[in-house]
Formats: sequence, C-alpha cells, structure tokens
Amino acid sequence: MLQGNNFAYLNFDDNQLLEKWDEDLAMSALDDVYPDYDFMLLDEIQNLPDWDLWVSKLYRRGKNLIITGSNANMLSSEMATVLTGRYLQIEMLPFSLDETMRWKNISPDREEQSAHAIMLADDYMRNGGYPETIPARGITKSYLS
Repeated sequence: MLQGNNFAYLNFDDNQLLEKWDEDLAMSALDDVYPDYDFMLLDEIQNLPDWDLWVSKLYRRGKNLIITGSNANMLSSEMATVLTGRYLQIEMLPFSLDETMRWKNISPDREEQSAHAIMLADDYMRNGGYPETIPARGITKSYLS
C-alpha cells in the first residue's frame, strides 16, 4: 500500500516503547529517522493506552496516518465513534481455499493437478490461508502463535 511512498513506521508491539511512552520524543525520533515522510504507519496501535487521543491530535496536525491492529477492538463499533469521518477501514482476512488455489495457479478440475490440489487443501487445513505464510510455511508456526 505504501510502496514507493516515503513513510515513517512505529510498531507498538514493543513493551519498552509502551513503558516509556513520550509522544514528543516519539515524534522527534520519527522526524530524525524518517526525514520528510509523507505518511505515518502506526502498527498495533491498540497497545498504546488512549491511542485515540494521540491519533486525533496527529490528524488535527495534518498527518497522513495509516493505522493497523490485530485486536478485535480495532474492528468494533467503538472505532467508528473514535475516528468518525476520519478513517477508511479495510478488513484483512486470510485467503479462502479457492483463493489459495488460484494464487498457487492450481486447478482441482485439471487431472494433472489433482494431486497438487489435494496436497494444497491438506496444507491449507493444517496451516490456514494467511498470504504471508503460504509461500514460506517455515514461518507459519511462529507467525500464528
């Protein structure tokens, strides 16, 4: 989504960052590490207490924000209340088995690919359809845990 764009990145999955949170210091560090960025990518923002207040402040200052999170609270109706009129929600879901087959260019209807389709279906049932893990099954266990 941000490929080719200059962006700053801050991951809130870091306990040290959360324990010593200082928004002014964070902004100063982002400006130093990512000079002249156009977008701010705030990953796992739900881990920051009162994140919505900080995000609202950034929005009022004219920052272009991309906020990600994997917590169910990020999908709740509270999100709509907190950021009313200021966000576009994109819900990311794993691939279905059909989408996984299409991505791997396997057709279960083609006789010469039926064994591959069965193996892929078995793999899908065991490991799921997260796009990042499909080509690199070695990371699946740690990714899903």
